[in-house]
Amino acid sequence: MPDENNVSRETDEIEDQQPTDQDTPDRETEEPAEDDVSRETSESEEPAERSEVGKLRRESANYRTRLRESEQRADELARELVAARIRESGRLADPTDLDPDPALLEDGALDAAIDDLLERKPHLKARSFGDVGQHDRAASDGVSLGSLLRNNV
Repeated sequence: MPDENNVSRETDEIEDQQPTDQDTPDRETEEPAEDDVSRETSESEEPAERSEVGKLRRESANYRTRLRESEQRADELARELVAARIRESGRLADPTDLDPDPALLEDGALDAAIDDLLERKPHLKARSFGDVGQHDRAASDGVSLGSLLRNNV
């Protein structure tokens, strides 16, 4: 069982250790430090600065996204243009045999690439066949069966 005298002595010691009103300086009479003033000012400006910074970040992110999309679209259009030029050349049986790399848009690069491909794989060359006469011909006035037989055609 604790001794009552012991408990009262401990509480007296604790009370003696606590500062009194006279020991603590009066905070109302002190002037605030410069750091406190600058903190108050910066705290009031922070929400405005944060919103401005956030707005600028969103805007720059939007520009980066638009740039990326534009670059992808430009690459896609360049590939379509190269593929059209390959088809137009008529030198390949299947125009998809050559990869439509946008680097082929440079002067002479497309012709050099086609030449190189045909040199390595000559079976990819487009074949052209002349008129073999297997389609319907319109009858002309000067041609008849008799004239053909006479000319041994």
